[in-house]
Parts: sequence; structure tokens; C-alpha cells
Amino acid sequence: MIDESKVRPQNVDLSPFSPLMEVRRSGRLELQIFGIMVVDSGTDPRGDEKSFSLGDADFAIWSRSVLKPWQLLEHMQILKEAYPDLTDEMFALFMASHSAEDVHLELIDKILQITGVDESHLQCPQALPQHHNRAAGKNLDRARRFHNCSGKHLGYLAAMKALGEDDSHYLDRTNAHQIALVDLMSRLTHRPRQTFEATIDGCQLPNLALSVREIARLYRTLVMPDAYDSDSDSDANARLLAPLMYTYPRIISGLYRTDYKIMTDEILGKRYAKTCNYKVIAKEGADGILAGAATPCERYPQGLSFCIKLSAGFDKKFMELLYRQIMLDAGLIVEKDQDQDQDQDQELRVPSHIVNVFCH
Repeated sequence: MIDESKVRPQNVDLSPFSPLMEVRRSGRLELQIFGIMVVDSGTDPRGDEKSFSLGDADFAIWSRSVLKPWQLLEHMQILKEAYPDLTDEMFALFMASHSAEDVHLELIDKILQITGVDESHLQCPQALPQHHNRAAGKNLDRARRFHNCSGKHLGYLAAMKALGEDDSHYLDRTNAHQIALVDLMSRLTHRPRQTFEATIDGCQLPNLALSVREIARLYRTLVMPDAYDSDSDSDANARLLAPLMYTYPRIISGLYRTDYKIMTDEILGKRYAKTCNYKVIAKEGADGILAGAATPCERYPQGLSFCIKLSAGFDKKFMELLYRQIMLDAGLIVEKDQDQDQDQDQELRVPSHIVNVFCH
């Protein structure tokens, strides 16, 4: 007899998640994708928010790798002052979820040479490269440098070395850099620092819980020139983060990855075209998160940002379909050619009330 308690989730609250997309074949429901989605386009002249959400937008999720721009921001000035030979590509790697392609590994070598960090001090898990061309047909041993978060870890190690700190405890959530990160996020989200929950991410560094709405808002601040408008070093560095992302998408991610395809417009293919002049930043997060923002343009003078959290984890196909649907409904892309290779018996739908909710 099957013990149902071992195969059926107990006390699982699905209330935060709503249907985001469904797949029908010959009219019959085949798949339904659940999650939370927020799209934010700023405020109207009265100061009211122009945003749209499905699911519980205020449900806090572990931010995973979408937190990386602000993890870098916490010690970016330290790195700039201590290691003036660091290039823009290297700073992009510090907030990357890289695929361990040759371009990533070469940058790691250069960072180690410039900073003098001892590679053996990395404490992220050992891994194999994600990049299929490198992993195929080669007898590679797992290594910490291959982990997709190794660039972020190097940033922490280099900052602590510059300050003369003991880097053996760089993973501890009680060290000064993690405390400063919480202070930074408290300032940006306008909520008390004691309300932030922390956990240990898959890479072993601390991670913070943020609501899906907060993540979407944070990504829109990255593309808004006046969001970080003080003369402080921190705000000056924050204004550099989005250009680093859309200028070096392959370093931030890797070939064929969803966020890479978004930032290079590869995701549009031959079927879609942009309706105005803008760039897009995007970042994948483990277990079903995608966040990003389009820079200000004629249609969205305050930019447009999004955060998607899929309840069942990251699914490349559906995440990319949802991204394109957001951009279509927002009027930022249009369909120009029908895809002749599309399965004619399969119909993909998102809730119809998504359409035209932004600033039309």
C-alpha cells in the first residue's frame, strides 16, 4: 500500500500562485502554468502606481540570483578603489550567473591575477560547466570556478582582501558585508531592516526574501536615471549596473540562456519587432524566477519592469513565452510574421485581462 503522506505534499498553501498560462490542444486543456507575475511601469501624474499583477504580488520569495546586482553594489566602490585595473567585463562577472564558457573562465583568471585572491578560498560548491560545448566529450573534474556564482564569490573575497578582513568567514550572514546589504535593501525598499528574512542560497552565500512586487520595482530603478540621483559613490555605481548588464549579456549569463536571449533581442526571432527604441536587462534566478526591465522610451518614460515566479521552478519554454506576452501586451513588441513551424493544434493562452493594462 502506498503511504500517501510521502507522495502528497502536506499543508502546502498554493494561495500565492495563480494561472499565468495554459496550453490547449484542439481546444482541450493540456497544461496550466501557475505562478506570480508583476509588471511595473512607474506612476501616473497623480502619483498612482501603474502596475499589473497575477497571483499574490506581495508574497515574499527567496530572491536567489536576481539579487546579484545589489550584492555587487554593496562592495563595488571598494573594488574600484582597490583594484583600478578591473574592467567593466570583470564587474559584469561579479554579478553574473555564468555558464563557465571560455570567456567567463578567462575573466576569472584575470580577476585572480589583478586582485591576488587565492582561488582555493572560494567556498561555492564544486560544479561542472553549464556550457554544453565545453562539457561535451571532455573528462572535466568538478571545480568551484565552474559554479555559476563563482564571480560573485570572487567579488566578496576581493573586497575583504582589500579591507584586510578575514575572508574565511565571508559566507557568514553576520559579517559586515551582509549587514550592509540588508541596510542597502532596507533603504531601497523603504521597509525596516528587521523585517528581512535570510536563508542560505544554493551557492552558500546568504540570500534575502523579497516580494515579487519589490523585485519588479527594484529592477525598474536600475534603468531609471533619477532613481539613484545622489552624489554618493553608491548611487553613482548603481547607475552603472544596467549598462553593464545590457552591454555584456554573455558575461552576465551565457549563450542560449533565457536572460541572454532577452538582452540580445534573440528572443524576438524573426516573428517579432520592437515598437520603439529601448534596451532590456534581465536576470534568471533559481527555482523559477525571471526579473528585468526595459529602459525608458516614448511609450514608457519611466521604464517598464517585470518579475515572474513560476510555482514549479524554471521552465525555459514557458518563461520565454510569458516574457514575449508581457512585451506584446505592453506594446513594446509586435508580431510581424506568423511562425510557420508552430504546432497548429496547440494553442497557448494567457489570461485575457493582461492585455492593455499598462498605460494605454
